[in-house]
Amino acid sequence: MTFADTTKLRVLYHVVQDFGGRSKFIVFYGPSSPHTYDAIEFLAGAYKQYIDTMPSSESGSEGSQSFTKSSELMFTGRIFIYYEDSLMLAQLGKLAEAYGQNGIGVEFRSTSYATAVWGSIRSGDVKAPPQYELHDGIPVLAAK
Repeated sequence: MTFADTTKLRVLYHVVQDFGGRSKFIVFYGPSSPHTYDAIEFLAGAYKQYIDTMPSSESGSEGSQSFTKSSELMFTGRIFIYYEDSLMLAQLGKLAEAYGQNGIGVEFRSTSYATAVWGSIRSGDVKAPPQYELHDGIPVLAAK
């Protein structure tokens, strides 16, 4: 995204596909920026352009003779937004309203969410997620 003051912000996203549940949802991540609020607000109306960007694929369970194609997955209307900056409760309320007007259930996850999850991982209550490395600014699953 490029803003009026020529600031650029790269927002990463991933469409999570659940072939067993025949559904999909989308996750956005925005790094720290003076335009965090503006970027999240923009996505309330622009999320649709990202939903069908995954390469076509299909999946079936072992022993099954039928497959589910990615084009058959239904968008659940859920969006998860991870961001590094702090937003005020009033801002989060306005953003939730903007997403709600588009029929979207949104969950905002800031660094305080990440800190809580990290605490759970360290205590052994939650399994650690896979490790990633940055290659040209793009996260890639790390080799073991």
